[in-house]
Amino acid sequence: MIGKTILHYKILEKLGEGGMGVVYKAQDTRLQRMVALKFLPPHVAENPEEKARFIQEAQAASALSHPNVTTIYGIEESPEGLFISMEYVQGQTLKKIAEKESPSIKRILDIAIQVSEGLNAAHRKGIVHRDIKSDNIMVTQDGQVKIMDFGLARLEGVDHLTETGSTLGTAAYMSPEQAQGEEVDQRSDIFSFGVVLYELLTGRLPFRGEHIPAIIYSILNENPEPVARYKVNVPEGLQRIVDKALAKDREERYQHIDDLLADLRHEKKSLDYAKTTQIPAQVVVPKHKSRILPFIIPASVVFVLALLFLVFKPFRFEIVPEEKAMAKENSLAIMYFENLVDKDDKERLGEIVTNLLITGLSESQYMNVVSSQRLYDILKLLGKEGAKVVDRNVATEVATKAGAKWMLLGSILQEEPQIILTSQLVEVKSGRVLSSQRVSGEPGEKIFPLVDRLTAELKKGLSAPG
Repeated sequence: MIGKTILHYKILEKLGEGGMGVVYKAQDTRLQRMVALKFLPPHVAENPEEKARFIQEAQAASALSHPNVTTIYGIEESPEGLFISMEYVQGQTLKKIAEKESPSIKRILDIAIQVSEGLNAAHRKGIVHRDIKSDNIMVTQDGQVKIMDFGLARLEGVDHLTETGSTLGTAAYMSPEQAQGEEVDQRSDIFSFGVVLYELLTGRLPFRGEHIPAIIYSILNENPEPVARYKVNVPEGLQRIVDKALAKDREERYQHIDDLLADLRHEKKSLDYAKTTQIPAQVVVPKHKSRILPFIIPASVVFVLALLFLVFKPFRFEIVPEEKAMAKENSLAIMYFENLVDKDDKERLGEIVTNLLITGLSESQYMNVVSSQRLYDILKLLGKEGAKVVDRNVATEVATKAGAKWMLLGSILQEEPQIILTSQLVEVKSGRVLSSQRVSGEPGEKIFPLVDRLTAELKKGLSAPG
């Protein structure tokens, strides 16, 4: 195939091969750009049902437009077979990074946040990847993350026929439900991403075995070793994120990737804040002559007193950037939005709205948003686990325990064909309502643009609350 021209693509080199086919680097002679061509296995083109489903999946994936998702240009047929043309990404896979390096916590969080943002964009469109693994995620030279092969992992007969090396590698990232042949949803992608995150942190896979049955047994029955065993100074919050993503019961796992994304952003903010508050190391002046000793001793006493003064902070003295200090002061807890029409929230609108707001408002430099995992843990402690309606008193107790200065209460009213979102920003200590918001959708409008408008209004008010 090397050097051959297929349609208007000149094949330059082979990039890789696996259960999903062979990938080549090629030059698009019409548009004068480099592309990647993935030729699908022959059984896909020969089976009309498989071919039709593949084309449908690839069409859905091609609608994705996000900086952290590899762009699909088209699906084409040639005498050499059915293939897709996609964006050519130059860089390293996360597999190679995990094997060759020991990335810093900051870099791992940067990568994880970008992967989550790409998955979030796909999941919002109802697209599940089904084959998230470190070999399917690239990092460019400038640090941009690209998720590859969206919409290509649903083909039947792939990764289940023969036990090749690539099949073994794929099996290690399967969710328990996927390993058992059950129907999968976005929570399966979250589990697979948890495996990738564990691999980045430790340099090893959480579930291993010499053959597929052994790997599947490990996924279904064994708990991975704590991350801290293989990497020092891992924040406890990051360990909790990995544990929740790898929960074997999908009901105990993160239910939405934007919830995991909010927790990752919270960890990154905590890491950045910790660095800004570190006290610089003391510069020790060498003692060249003994006659300076009388001056050094009093200076040392003064230094110790100054250090004690800083440690005990009698006047709460901190040297931090203004916006970081403000974010710490203006912490916000977003409570579960109440579905006024459906108290049981069967469509999970309240959960969706709450998670989207946590994700959107976490981007504000003026506000430190309490993670949904932290709020969930507090509700569980109060015996309110899984509650779809949280009254004002319970909300105040939860926000107080979370250390939040503000809390956001809200509701969803579905008056067909219209949806109305209302919210109140409340000071936790006094119960004073700072502001109220109301966003009404057009007839038939979906929930997502409404949440975007509500987020924009809240950000305006949160830039300087109170």
